[in-house]
Amino acid sequence: MWKRDPIPRLLPIVDGWNVLDDNLLACPRDHVEAVFAMLRRQNRRIEFTGGLEALSLQDYQVELLASLRPRPTMFFAYDPGDEFETWRSAASRLLEAGFTRASHRMRAYVLVGYPNDSFAAAEQRLQQMLAIGFTPMAMLWKPATAAEMRHAREEGWRTFQRHCARPGIIHAREVVPRAKSPLARARVKAARAAQRDDAADLRNLRPAHRPKKAESVYATDRVVHASERPSGNSRAAFLRRLRKDRPDIHARVLAGELSPHAGMVEARFRKPRSVMERAP
Repeated sequence: MWKRDPIPRLLPIVDGWNVLDDNLLACPRDHVEAVFAMLRRQNRRIEFTGGLEALSLQDYQVELLASLRPRPTMFFAYDPGDEFETWRSAASRLLEAGFTRASHRMRAYVLVGYPNDSFAAAEQRLQQMLAIGFTPMAMLWKPATAAEMRHAREEGWRTFQRHCARPGIIHAREVVPRAKSPLARARVKAARAAQRDDAADLRNLRPAHRPKKAESVYATDRVVHASERPSGNSRAAFLRRLRKDRPDIHARVLAGELSPHAGMVEARFRKPRSVMERAP
């Protein structure tokens, strides 16, 4: 399909296993079915890497995708302004058709780092995709014209994108392996505690122009701070600061490589603890 004209022009179908057309789902049904008939003749796993549109996904197309063997790898494109409910509907129908979260065959390109974007907002979009069953792949916005060069992103965004593009790194935040040694078990325990606090703080993030009731992210029942934003020396406050300004170190904390305090020290947001020597 070619989008240059108001009326789509259908391109000839040639044999192949990697579908790059991002508007395939918007084509007439007979053309879509002809494409899938060609795909069934291929002797390898099919990939849709062009960035399919969740809004265009119809029920018969879900059945066609599920009929391919082995199950294909599908990349959808989550663009700014897309309705989240459209994505939730697409995910639920694909899961009902037999696709699974664990297979990571349902992927989503998520644009990050565009003008006025923030680390917190980008992380929230990625987490939304994970929550409904898609494995996100962060795509860093790049200026296309000289006028857009003033919005070019710093190295921190490139580090963030690298940590949010590979399924192994993304899902390592969710599942921390069991450990045998006492030191390794302590690291696993710290990683899981950091992940719980980080998830609770992400739920507390207020969407733009929409107030949201805060959820306590403190370990005790006595909440000292009435503000939604965690503050002071709490683990949640450290995690939010690292997520915003040092996403590379934030990922290591969630993986259990560093404690939140050690991460803050490495990021130079806090001074290392001083050790006082006793007089002889």
